[in-house]
Amino acid sequence: MVIPQPNASVPQPVPVVFMGSPAFAVPTLEALVADARFLVRLVVTQPPRPMGRGKRISRSAVHEAAERLGLPVWTPERLRGANARERLREVGAPLHIVAAYGKILRRDMLDIPTHGTLNVHASLLPAYRGASPITAAILDGVTETGVTIMLLDEGLDTGPILSQAKVNISPSDTTPALTEKLAIVGARLLVETAPQWLTGAINPDPQDLANAAYATVTHTLTKEDGLIDFAQPPERSVRMERAYTPWPGVYTFLGGTRLIVRGLSVVTDMADAVDVVNVVEMPAGTILAVDREGIRVAAGGRVLHIAGVQPEGKVMMAARAFATGRPGLVGMQLGAG
Repeated sequence: MVIPQPNASVPQPVPVVFMGSPAFAVPTLEALVADARFLVRLVVTQPPRPMGRGKRISRSAVHEAAERLGLPVWTPERLRGANARERLREVGAPLHIVAAYGKILRRDMLDIPTHGTLNVHASLLPAYRGASPITAAILDGVTETGVTIMLLDEGLDTGPILSQAKVNISPSDTTPALTEKLAIVGARLLVETAPQWLTGAINPDPQDLANAAYATVTHTLTKEDGLIDFAQPPERSVRMERAYTPWPGVYTFLGGTRLIVRGLSVVTDMADAVDVVNVVEMPAGTILAVDREGIRVAAGGRVLHIAGVQPEGKVMMAARAFATGRPGLVGMQLGAG
């Protein structure tokens, strides 16, 4: 890629086009508006789409924020072609800022701003490139992630790095909680980094994409990701609940019935877990016992505790309540439908 050459001749305040869609991007937009060094001339975001069970047409979080801030908003279905290029050229912003816009920008779009397009990415690149970096970090059980400000190229989060900030992952962090922390850090880092980039005080650092130990790629989540594999250690199921909140959630099947499960924890006192049952020899997913707090299930040669259960088409209930009136539940097997 041809790296734009920053210099001190950029007008003040710096005209900016901002591209973003979900809640993660809102603090960055707000930080740009609040900083007198920047002038947001246009906000580009995903068009309104049907959301939720009722399929109500909803605008993106960035769209809502932009209108609250009195900013012009553009919601193209596809950001490509001569008309899109002309619209962005007319704005005349020398710098574009992207934060979870939701689409990969092509070369002809990246060439429009004379000082390039900066991206706020929710990981310490090259780790966790792609669509779900926050979820993947929680799922993997790492204790640290962060935010990267990078110069966008045509690849999937492959551009050179301008700056990074680390963020600790607490054992209780869910995807929404960690997203909020990273969004705040990312907004602060962006407004610190962009002026340095524009004046040439930062040299972009190419990513080490050949290092397989760090250059990981995440995927777009699907409903199927939430299916528990009881052959895995129970800690993974616990992390799945944190990572897949609020969507796709975690679930299993019992006799063909889909069960959403919540309140997962690892049973650490094996002597108290299932009396004399040899857990290691039990098939994964076997319901071992019912106690006052829920049900205990064989998982990865150990025991997973489930506090809440929601059968398909019904409301969430305490797992013990679910077990009431189901004689013979102990010994049945949870697993793929």
